[in-house]
Amino acid sequence: MRVANQVRSKKLGEWEKVIVEVVAEFSAAQSEGIELKAVIDEAVRRREAPEKGKRDTRRMNARRALLGLCDGDEALYFAEGDSLSIL
Repeated sequence: MRVANQVRSKKLGEWEKVIVEVVAEFSAAQSEGIELKAVIDEAVRRREAPEKGKRDTRRMNARRALLGLCDGDEALYFAEGDSLSIL
């Protein structure tokens, strides 16, 4: 996670940190062709569910964070179709 913070001038948010951790673990086995759905599913699993009666926005937040890390000049990842590559 430290590497990601050094690469980006913008500080990572809570969800972005979770995504970076998940991708780092997945990248031990592969650096490209990582399934977006698998990363999002694992990030959602790692975050606590909302209180009963509250809307569960974990999947939406995880997806937004992941795609944000794929966007711009300081992108850490490249998403194409349903897969992710590490830059």
